[in-house]
Amino acid sequence: MNRLFPGDPNGSPTQMIAHYIDSVLLPRVRYCFDFHSGGYSSEYLPAAHLVPPADPHLREEALGFLRAFAMPNSIVIEGLMGGDQRLLGSCLRLGVGHMSTELGGAGSFSLDAFEAAERGLPRLLRHVGVLKPGRGDDPAPQSTFYRRHATRDFVYSSATGVFEPYARLGDSVADGDAAGAVHFTETPWREPEVIIFKNGGTVLNRRAPARTKIGDCLFALGTSW
Repeated sequence: MNRLFPGDPNGSPTQMIAHYIDSVLLPRVRYCFDFHSGGYSSEYLPAAHLVPPADPHLREEALGFLRAFAMPNSIVIEGLMGGDQRLLGSCLRLGVGHMSTELGGAGSFSLDAFEAAERGLPRLLRHVGVLKPGRGDDPAPQSTFYRRHATRDFVYSSATGVFEPYARLGDSVADGDAAGAVHFTETPWREPEVIIFKNGGTVLNRRAPARTKIGDCLFALGTSW
């Protein structure tokens, strides 16, 4: 659904749900906080992330969501490809404050990410005035901020086979470092194809399934911000 906004009232069931969110629900709210994880194909550093609005006041407000929620990692995404077809595109168009999460991924459950989000949600709701401040409120811990590399700078597979990653989540890598190798199980005598990091940074997410095809995203990086 997050590639079908603003939806279509006469389309598929998923398109109709997206249209209802865009045309009925979002115009009635001031904030939209989207909690999800990386699904099956990717695993992520536990993080909150957003695409900041262009307006300076709204941009600072959005960054305030990240500071208040205070996941271990906060990711700022500039120039997201296909953003108009996502929930955040509708939020930006309608002036709704928006923030998302990546609470793990790889089809698994992360207790650390869940507990960090559970602690962060009351802080976020107090920050925007939904909850009143109270005694003993949990202060926001320090969050590490990253600016995510542009989509064109992600690391993509150039072959079909079984991918062996050489980097872990949170690793720092340099330009030209080996990212991993694609092995060819149907022609095991063939030398593996080594994939290279063209741009250095910190590994924010990586592909979870070992089986990969040409064009699959293997890594996304970011730089400290």
